[in-house]
Amino acid sequence: MYLIPIIAGAVLGLALYIYILADDERWLLVSIVSHLLLFLRVSAGSGENPPIGITEIIFSAIFFPGLLLWFAKRLYAHEIFVKGWEDIILIAFLVYALLGIFVSASQGFSLEKGIREFLLFVPLLLIFPVRKEAEKKNGRALMIWALLLMSAAVGLVIITRYRLDLLAAKYLWQVVENRQGKEESLYMSSIIILFAFVVGNRYSKTILLPLLALEMLALAITFSRGYWITTALGLLGLLFFLKGQARRRMMRLTAVGVLFAAVVDVVVLPQILGSFLTGLAERLTSISTNALTLHSRLVESEAVLQKVSLSPVIGYGLGSLFSYFDVITHLDIRTWYIHNGYLFLLFKFGIVGFVLFISMYMKRVVTLARLWRGTSFTDKNPFVSAILLISLMMLFISVTSPQFYDRGSLLILSITWGIGDSLLSKKIS
Repeated sequence: MYLIPIIAGAVLGLALYIYILADDERWLLVSIVSHLLLFLRVSAGSGENPPIGITEIIFSAIFFPGLLLWFAKRLYAHEIFVKGWEDIILIAFLVYALLGIFVSASQGFSLEKGIREFLLFVPLLLIFPVRKEAEKKNGRALMIWALLLMSAAVGLVIITRYRLDLLAAKYLWQVVENRQGKEESLYMSSIIILFAFVVGNRYSKTILLPLLALEMLALAITFSRGYWITTALGLLGLLFFLKGQARRRMMRLTAVGVLFAAVVDVVVLPQILGSFLTGLAERLTSISTNALTLHSRLVESEAVLQKVSLSPVIGYGLGSLFSYFDVITHLDIRTWYIHNGYLFLLFKFGIVGFVLFISMYMKRVVTLARLWRGTSFTDKNPFVSAILLISLMMLFISVTSPQFYDRGSLLILSITWGIGDSLLSKKIS
């Protein structure tokens, strides 16, 4: 008798799985939301390369078969899904990156590690189904809201976790030490999009303002100065793009948003708000720490450039590692992680892969710029401005943060680029 609940659960699970994969739009929305399984696992402190767990298995069972099925349907129907040079360059880059795994393995690096690094780039293929589904009625709104709600869910969990850690903290240094420095790009992008929604009067402020306050608090507790500055630059860019009443509305919104976030801080962090604000100020103004961090990054960059000079054309492939002396820990570090996203591309893919990726990226930026110039304010202009600014801010922050191989950043870019393509094709048609 004890097997009956297990069998019933398996049957229901299989039925739900088939139900999700049976519809392209349903699968796409579930895939976007299910990324929170990966983000929360990494945010839980499992390390930068944790062993494969149940969350990865569940996500992979939804995402990869659904993606393969989507392309299989297009090929079977003889449907052309490659629309321009940016799509061709993207496919060429992914093929090149895949071949790089074997280049790395031939040098004695881990094949498994190479495959796992390659999987970080696979979400870029979501551009194709996103573009297709965004052409449907309410398709764009559904995908953006799936992204926003997933980001809010991740933010809510890490805020709760940080609050518990802070309540247990005894010293001021623990305020910063317990920071939740993951998925900053999600919060940054969500803040810019939410500002655009409020300014454009797209949705009810009763929904948007609490979400905005949550995302701002989630970004604050990452204690990531680079993302604070980049988010501020993105919002200044949005303010610059706006005109007249919309600009004044955004200035009022900024004041209200800061006040609302402060109220949320008081509610969420009542006994420890003073320590939290002191930690924020110390993180922002700690000149000695900034200098040491900068020195460490320079040493890391020098080590990477030395490796690049030995194999400048094709790089070392995904899965490869490099070593350098960390001036902060005073230890020899052997790692795959490079803070500078541009150096990561050069190290892993050489000049060939670097040119492929950056040319694809810049072609996407040009497409969004064309869309922005040809879109009136009444026709989703604040949102178009937001997704253009997100792409530009990713280029800026990649000097000090690895957005080009960050799972959250690539998910955001694939969704916004796909939606941008759909908007442009709609205007052309």
